[in-house]
Amino acid sequence: MEQGYFFIGDVLGFKNIVNNSKDSQLDGKVETWLNLVDEATDYSKSRIKPQLISDTVFCKAIEGRAGLQSLISFARYLLDNGLKRSILVRGAITYGSYQWGRLTYGKAVISAHELEMAQDWIGVTCNQLPDAKHFWGENGLVCYPPPLKTGPITLHPCVVWDVPDERTLISASTAFPLTTAGEQLQNSWRSRLRNTCDFGRYLNQLSPGDDWSTFRGSAL
Repeated sequence: MEQGYFFIGDVLGFKNIVNNSKDSQLDGKVETWLNLVDEATDYSKSRIKPQLISDTVFCKAIEGRAGLQSLISFARYLLDNGLKRSILVRGAITYGSYQWGRLTYGKAVISAHELEMAQDWIGVTCNQLPDAKHFWGENGLVCYPPPLKTGPITLHPCVVWDVPDERTLISASTAFPLTTAGEQLQNSWRSRLRNTCDFGRYLNQLSPGDDWSTFRGSAL
């Protein structure tokens, strides 16, 4: 078993992308996803090697500040640049033991999967990470109560990213093949976008000199 940081990210609405696309269109969208992961890997400036299974990406990193930095950079790139291509990412970063290989498994994998699936927004949440204290700020992490589908409201380190305005979010999340012409949108879609917008508004209240490790206001 290895010990270190682990990231899981999912493309939201991937089932819609598959069901609404012709084969030729789907090939292009999948290629866009693959290119995004490759770009994020280069951007992280590390030797991380992602694993891809359909719409899910796994990524590991070594213990220590350098390892966590690489995954924060990787996650932020996916968020910032994926949305511009209507690839909406939800993910989690955890710390613990894992086995990386033909079969990837371990406590860090399970905790990342559970945390990723529990969220109701576009974003990346972390559990308690040993090196988080080095990355509070506008280019790293912020303390925030991420919107979860069920359970108590709890504070977590969350990856800071450039959350766009509401109009841009709506456009990106309704672009074909995520939705089709005339499709009736669901309340789950509205909830996810509202939660993402709330995070963007919270980030806009903060200044570089603020203490990003302390939650400073209501997220209701």
